[in-house]
Amino acid sequence: MTRILAWNRAAAVVLGSPAHLAADRRYLLWWLLVEPGEPLTPGREATARNTLARFRAEYARHAGEPEYEMFLAEIRERSAQFRDWWDEHEVIEAQRGTKVMEHPRLGTLRLHHAQTVPTGQPELRMAVYAPADEATRAVLATL
Repeated sequence: MTRILAWNRAAAVVLGSPAHLAADRRYLLWWLLVEPGEPLTPGREATARNTLARFRAEYARHAGEPEYEMFLAEIRERSAQFRDWWDEHEVIEAQRGTKVMEHPRLGTLRLHHAQTVPTGQPELRMAVYAPADEATRAVLATL
């Protein structure tokens, strides 16, 4: 369900922080669609759509499990956007590549995005963002 277990200062500056969420609500979809703490910009909307499509693939492996069913019922109840997008039935397994984002303070950032799965922990993912160009590297070095 893409529970957010940890983040660092750079992630908080670039992507925002889920610190305003209760510990039991620190799920990426919940943060993006129920309690975002900031408006859903086009960039965050794309992230939310991709996150929902990945959740759909994950949910297919866990359908019927109480934790997943309860989360699905709660987020459907609390987010009209989730309900609309859920009905589109989009599914993706993994997300990688280069993400270009317009940051209000830092300007245009180009970040390589990858997820890794630790050996022996198939349900755990670590998202890594790295500068994709010198301009982004230079801006991030100031943080």
